[in-house]
Amino acid sequence: MYKRAEVKWREEGDGIFIFCPVRSEMFKLNATGRIVWAEIEKSLPDQIAKIISTEYNIDHETALKDVGICISDLVEKRLVMEV
Repeated sequence: MYKRAEVKWREEGDGIFIFCPVRSEMFKLNATGRIVWAEIEKSLPDQIAKIISTEYNIDHETALKDVGICISDLVEKRLVMEV
């Protein structure tokens, strides 16, 4: 996965705002989404889920499901590209 070059983002509080100039849309990710965004280019979903399960003290399967949903949303909104 990689972030599209044209996409801009800004961290605010424990979340993150992502702007896609091609679509003229802004998206907000919560703290969990912020971790996914920060790790998406360097970690596999399973590794991201481990980070989240440790950070929020939830089971790995739940974290992995949430990571999968977040990544699917990011791909669908064309904020990231699958390699």
